[in-house]
Amino acid sequence: MMPFNAQPTPRSFESRGGGHPFPPPTSQWGYLAMLNQWAQQKKVTINWRWQQDLGQSRLFSAIPVLDDEVLWGYRGEGPTKRKAKEVSAGRIVSSGHC
Repeated sequence: MMPFNAQPTPRSFESRGGGHPFPPPTSQWGYLAMLNQWAQQKKVTINWRWQQDLGQSRLFSAIPVLDDEVLWGYRGEGPTKRKAKEVSAGRIVSSGHC
């Protein structure tokens, strides 16, 4: 994990130039599907870490891990694991670093 104000390293996700053209999401082709396709094309491994708030809201947090780099700033939250991953994937896809 990078310190809060650290500059991205040359191999970090945020140092990528990006430029991959993602279409707008649809009900059949959401952000998670787009991210998975991009990862396969670029040979990037995506894994997820999970946190769950067991309080009244029962929120799941999906924390993406790309090639062993934990991307805390792209964490997604939702009432289900699937929704949390979709929110996180949307942040990654919209970041301009893919």
